[in-house]
Amino acid sequence: MSKKHWLIIIIILLFPVVGILFYPHMPEQMRTHWGGSDVPDDYMAKFAGTFMIAIILMIIIAIILATNIGLTRIFAKNYSSKKPALVFDYFTILISLFLLTTYTAVLAYNAGAKFSIPKFMSISSTVLTAAILMVTFYVLKAFIKQPLIFLFKPWKSRYWKKAKYQEACFYQKHKK
Repeated sequence: MSKKHWLIIIIILLFPVVGILFYPHMPEQMRTHWGGSDVPDDYMAKFAGTFMIAIILMIIIAIILATNIGLTRIFAKNYSSKKPALVFDYFTILISLFLLTTYTAVLAYNAGAKFSIPKFMSISSTVLTAAILMVTFYVLKAFIKQPLIFLFKPWKSRYWKKAKYQEACFYQKHKK
């Protein structure tokens, strides 16, 4: 396993640590869901709100990590470049950090911190989306060796010739 996979495992292990640290400060009925306003619309018992949510999130991240490791092995066998496999690592790290931050924010809110959960979620979702887009563009830039025909200067004849050649090769290869 790579260092990135170990980082994800550390993030997974932080969920129960955060839950144990916040548990004594939790109310008996925890607010666990908010609509579009600052008014919570769903509650859970103290133990379930602290640890059951953590267990569910840990399972989700573990499944993503297992998929990530499997996809990394598939890419390692089929591609000479390891850059496509990096995207899975980065996505898994970003999603894990997002879930850990969200979990911690809900616990902090229930422990008495005064902030708006819907505003926090809007900001953190925007940051997550921006980070995913940056990783996606990085990987696309690194993974695609040739220019995309219809996105970059399609009027140049060499791109059209290349597209026609690739189309002819594809047709010959898959012709029955």
